[in-house]
Amino acid sequence: MTTDMSVRPAPPGRNIEAFTSLRGIACLIVVMAHVWNILDWPRLFARDPSLLSSFQFIGGLFNGSGAVQMFFVLSACVLAVSLSNGPTQQAPSIKKFYVRRFFRIYPALWASIVLTLCLWHLIRSPQAFDSGLYSAWAATQAYPSTPTPEHIVLSMLGLYVHLNGPLWTLRVELFYSLVFPVFYLLARNPRKRLTLVACVSLLALAPIPRVFCVHYALAFGLGAAIPFLPRAGDAPYRTMAALALIALLLSKMAADRLGIDMKAAENIEMLVSFVAVYCLYESRRSMRAIETRPFAFVGDISYSVYVLHFPILFALTPLVVDAFGTAQVRAHPLASLVVLTVVTLCTTIVVAALSRRYVERPGEGLGRIVYAAFKKQPSRASTTGNSSSAANGRPSARD
Repeated sequence: MTTDMSVRPAPPGRNIEAFTSLRGIACLIVVMAHVWNILDWPRLFARDPSLLSSFQFIGGLFNGSGAVQMFFVLSACVLAVSLSNGPTQQAPSIKKFYVRRFFRIYPALWASIVLTLCLWHLIRSPQAFDSGLYSAWAATQAYPSTPTPEHIVLSMLGLYVHLNGPLWTLRVELFYSLVFPVFYLLARNPRKRLTLVACVSLLALAPIPRVFCVHYALAFGLGAAIPFLPRAGDAPYRTMAALALIALLLSKMAADRLGIDMKAAENIEMLVSFVAVYCLYESRRSMRAIETRPFAFVGDISYSVYVLHFPILFALTPLVVDAFGTAQVRAHPLASLVVLTVVTLCTTIVVAALSRRYVERPGEGLGRIVYAAFKKQPSRASTTGNSSSAANGRPSARD
């Protein structure tokens, strides 16, 4: 791997803080999208057309798909910034990258599977599933009827996602984490950057079924390139970022109205997310609308929020239905929706904050310890070799 590549320093910390807040907002959108879809709310609101139209409009703004594409682009950009923080004339430590990614992703993933199993009796509560209130997606696709040992093991590896639906994005993250160093080295090389963008664009446009997730290479390729792209002078970056974020919120409703298929819609969302992240990265002024303490706090715990909210939501929904009663949920769907939203958000944030402190951070610390142990092994071996050679009166290969 060549090392004669120019690396532009990361911008002031304010931009990275904006990324944290944006990650928090995207995370909340995903949670709300699932709250909006777990029960058959359109049927429950059907008696009041004005309430139904308001529900559908607000639900359209909770563009979970757009938030996921934003996660991918943000993740790639932040990883590229992190890798470029080392010496500019040296290739990044690939071993360090993989160790850190493993211990960043897996501890909270394992916690989410354990939480799912602990809450299983509530998640698959017969009285809730038999109430006729669940949406078709929640009743038939969200969870298997019975987890098997094979499901649990594969879930712990991040290969089986049906014990926690949103983990499909982690499977994508894991795959592109394996190839990300290649993306990074291509993106930081001015002569190869265009080749990277062309290749990931072709993969996104290729007639490959969406299920293979090949088109998500576009998000990771574009995100990896952001720290190395030229700055366009005094362009109105903050305004452009705001417009891109608004477009991302509205993209789901526009795609549904225009009949755009899911894969094409996701490609568009990746491009819009790229514009938003690039403009935030280059902006020299803060966006007060998003850079607030609440959003930054949620952004800091966003990974745990993301992996834990699904079992929490599916465990709390039967409790809310049981507390209200099926007849009352049907009679007062708005009150039920508000209660479910508040309870889910509050519970998820509290549990995620605990997970961030007691699961994620210790996991990251363990990753640093493991990497330090890996670094010591070669030095110990070389020291032993030197000592042995000196004792035998012969020069070592290192000498």
